[in-house]
Amino acid sequence: MDKQHDIENQVGLDEVIRQLESIGSIDPELREIYQEEAEEHLQTMYSGLGQLKQDAGDADALGEIRRASHTLKGAAGAVGVQAVTRLSHRMEDLLDSLAERSDPVSGLHLDLLFATTDQLQELTTGDFELQAVATSMVDLYQRYTAEMGSGTARTQANGTQGEPQEERVEIVRAEERRQLDNRRKSQEASQQYLRVPLDRLNDLVGVLGEMNVNRSEFNHRLSEFESRLDDMQNAMTRLCDISNGLQNEYLENVSFSSASSSFHGDRFGQRTNGFDTLQFEHYTGESLAKKYLEEAESDAKVVAQELRVFKSSFEQLLRRQKQLEREAQNGLMRVRLVPLSGIVSKLERTVRTVANKVGKQVELQIVGERIELDKTVLDDIVDPLLHLLRNAIDHGVEDAASRADVGKSDVATIRLHASNPGTQLTIRISDDGAGINQNRVLAKAIEQGLVREDQMLSENEVNALIFRTGFSTAETLSDVSGRGVGMDVVADAIRRLKGTIGVDSQEGQGTTFTIVIPTNLGMTRAAMIQSAGRIFSIPTQAIEKIERLDISNVIQADGHMLVETGSRSVKLVELSKFFQLGEGASSINANSSIILLSDGPHEVALVVDTVLGHQDVVVKNLGNHLKNVPGFIGATITGDGSIVPILDVGALILGRASIGLDSVPKTKSCEPKEKLAMIVEDSISVRRVTEKFLQSAGWKTVSAKDGVDALEKLAELDSAPSVFLSDMEMPRMDGLELIRQIRELDAHWQTPIVMITSRGSERHRQKAFEAGATDYVVKPYNEEALLSLLDNCVAVDR
Repeated sequence: MDKQHDIENQVGLDEVIRQLESIGSIDPELREIYQEEAEEHLQTMYSGLGQLKQDAGDADALGEIRRASHTLKGAAGAVGVQAVTRLSHRMEDLLDSLAERSDPVSGLHLDLLFATTDQLQELTTGDFELQAVATSMVDLYQRYTAEMGSGTARTQANGTQGEPQEERVEIVRAEERRQLDNRRKSQEASQQYLRVPLDRLNDLVGVLGEMNVNRSEFNHRLSEFESRLDDMQNAMTRLCDISNGLQNEYLENVSFSSASSSFHGDRFGQRTNGFDTLQFEHYTGESLAKKYLEEAESDAKVVAQELRVFKSSFEQLLRRQKQLEREAQNGLMRVRLVPLSGIVSKLERTVRTVANKVGKQVELQIVGERIELDKTVLDDIVDPLLHLLRNAIDHGVEDAASRADVGKSDVATIRLHASNPGTQLTIRISDDGAGINQNRVLAKAIEQGLVREDQMLSENEVNALIFRTGFSTAETLSDVSGRGVGMDVVADAIRRLKGTIGVDSQEGQGTTFTIVIPTNLGMTRAAMIQSAGRIFSIPTQAIEKIERLDISNVIQADGHMLVETGSRSVKLVELSKFFQLGEGASSINANSSIILLSDGPHEVALVVDTVLGHQDVVVKNLGNHLKNVPGFIGATITGDGSIVPILDVGALILGRASIGLDSVPKTKSCEPKEKLAMIVEDSISVRRVTEKFLQSAGWKTVSAKDGVDALEKLAELDSAPSVFLSDMEMPRMDGLELIRQIRELDAHWQTPIVMITSRGSERHRQKAFEAGATDYVVKPYNEEALLSLLDNCVAVDR
């Protein structure tokens, strides 16, 4: 082992950099498979380290970490990730040494193991800065060399004379690995797994949604059929009345005719073929009409009875199909759900790293990590959560000395609480730090011209200022974070998820950020409501109760309308006023209904005109052109083909002011204030190179990976781009289609668009100009020539 340590100690910075650079050359498919497997092993390692932190002598936890690190080393070696193989090997050596000595894991060892696992996580995701990671890995190697050198000496001193210590350790290690592998294989044999692309699941959910729409239409047609059946029943009743009337009239006529014949005929009366007239039916026109009417009545009754049997069968089949659709929908949605615990290790790692960097003691408490949510939602929420945690550590909580001065514990606490009431995911991140200094916030806002000196703002409105672009009260900017710096990025990310973010702070006691995001299920149960002649739907999971509005219970307090329901007063929200429908008149009257909506701690009473009923609805995406419309999470199509918006309960409860849109009006200007270039390119390396040389020339840049991404980011920019640079061939939406879409926007019908592509044929060039391109550049290009071209384009446009 000493020989191995000597070899490791010789690994220098250049060698580590070479290993890191080789990660980019791995086959993408193999790398994806490796990353998925590695994440499982890293989760096991983080879980085991958490147990060791609670109980330093937990041998089972140590064994699980050893198994995971060994398997991770093998997986990395198979795909050629040398950096992970080398580092996990050093970690495994230390774990073997600790297991052999059977001593409790010391704090220094635990710190080293946590640092190594964090580094392995960073190497696995591939999201790292080369030079910084290389330096960090060299430092880890040196720490392992120092630690294992002393550990090896102690091990050899305790070894037996007749059996080489290294050989004995390897035999024990091999036997333990064999046992662990056997246990793992027996566990994996009990279940088999199949990796399915998320797009395929989305397609299945979409098909199931269409089935639901089709069932709704069938149900609508069945209602029409029932209406026609009622019409038939009415017609049959009238036919029966006519038949009875004719029969009575016929009998009267026959009786009268018989009496007359008896009086004028022979004394034995008139006879026909030996039968009396009352005993023999005359086939006159009148008698035939009577006979046909009786037969038609009988046939109509039979048909009506059969149709009702058919209707009953249809209804039974519809109920069965509805049940099957709901089971299939729930099953598919469960496939897409992943627990919040999947990102816990990343959150804890960020807290450890940032706290060590700024020299603070911070404890992260997480509640609700077993809550499951859609994987796409989980992936999109990670970055905002990490940003809020970094802000809380860097500028939210105080250092140990400052906390001691005010009687707080040396260790600061950050608490992340997740809950999922109904269709809303609610996440609260709170700290016990110094809170937001509202006087400083307001003074900075006045200095930046965001508010007037004589303008009166409430506490919530002052807090909302931190979400303004570029706003910060920090005296010096750090590379970690800053409360206010980049908070607009968090708000934008939450807004893209159709969610809301609110902030509540008490100076000296701490700050709480509350994020509410609709889970946006593919299909859900909804209440259909009407307000100002418009029909909307609300997911029933967020509805506590529906009742008739009693005007006598409506009161005015603190500038708001409240309604007393039960033992509490709830704020009234008029749906017609929320969306500015109609003439703006109040919709509160004796015929109104209220819907009590809740997302946990907050609730409102929504005033509507009518509640039309409940039904299963399919949530349809609003598309890029409507995605920024506040108050909606999507729309649904009813059985008669009508499009009904689905209300965003979070927006109704918290209001748009929770993200600073009402308290401080935010205006978008279509006139560029500076040279801003949007770079649309699917190649990461090309994007970065283009960004770098444009930024060095004084340009501001924003990049997108394809046409769809570009349109989404364009809709959220505060300043319009001065020029677009777009590749031609990209996934989802190519450059030609992107240009057409941009030209349809009023704000950009004349903005210069430069097509940059490797296609140099005249046909491709002509297609670009037909789509609306301003200029055409073929790769590889001269940077100085491109800069000159862009400057000329912007000058001409202005």
